[in-house]
Amino acid sequence: MLVLGSTAVLAVRLNMTVGGLLLAAALLAHAAWDIHHHRTGRIVDHSFAQFCAVLDILVAAFVAAIALTS
Repeated sequence: MLVLGSTAVLAVRLNMTVGGLLLAAALLAHAAWDIHHHRTGRIVDHSFAQFCAVLDILVAAFVAAIALTS
């Protein structure tokens, strides 16, 4: 959470395109973290890790699309 929050603060300070892409990359990294937890079965229930990974990927795609079109 701290890394994602720090990345979001850094993204706000950069220009919109670079910041948006940085935030999308951070969300994809978090999705990979969720997939790791889903595969190992540690920390959270499988359904929570699966839901969070899908949500992170969808939001990352949305953020990247907005960053690239503006």
